[in-house]
Formats: sequence, C-alpha cells, structure tokens
Amino acid sequence: MHDYAETLREMARVLAPGGRAVFVEPGAQHSRSPETLAFLQTVPPGDPDWIERDVVLEEIDALARASGFSELVIRPTLPDGHRQYGLTQWMRFREGDPALADDYLAQLKAINYDAHLVFYLEKRGA
Repeated sequence: MHDYAETLREMARVLAPGGRAVFVEPGAQHSRSPETLAFLQTVPPGDPDWIERDVVLEEIDALARASGFSELVIRPTLPDGHRQYGLTQWMRFREGDPALADDYLAQLKAINYDAHLVFYLEKRGA
C-alpha cells in the first residue's frame, strides 16, 4: 500500500460492521530478505507500481483503529512440516514438558513474524 492510512480508511468505509480485511504477508521484515533484495535489483528505479516496505504491526494497528477497526488480530499457524510429534512426544507436549513447549513457541513466534504473517482487521460495530 502506498498510503496505509488512506487505504485503511477506504477499507473501513466499504466493509459492513463486523467485516474483515485479511492480510497475508511473507514476513514482517520481508523487505530485507535476500530474495526481495535480489528482486528489487530488477525493478526500474522509481517504478510507481512496486513498493517494498516492512510490515510494522503497531503502525497498522494504530492507523486501523483510527479508521474504525478493532485491534489487529494475528492468526498464528505452523505451516505443514514444521513440527511433527510421535505419540510419546505429543503426550509429553500436552502434559506441559517445558522443553517441548519452549521449542514449539520459538518456532511459532519465528515463523509467524519472520516468514509468514497472517492478520486481520475487523470493522467495529458488529
């Protein structure tokens, strides 16, 4: 989005109360990834059709609230293949094994900020 505030105001205007604007991002800091930096070398300087900037959740949340949305909601997930458990390990995890819980949370936090970020904004009034 070239102008977050303007775009969020328009989203809030067209959504019904309780409506959601859903965002799927390749990571909050994807503008610094090697893939993005390599791609940006192929874009002509000043190309108005391409913008690359980091996702700053606090900034989006503040602008969204000012536009009529509720608090930004993050939908954390672990994509397939990131964590698998044998039954014994799963039972230990469910029983609160601190090492397994710490490992799971570290993966969840890293993936859902660095590599995969899904969040939504819900228009107030539902």
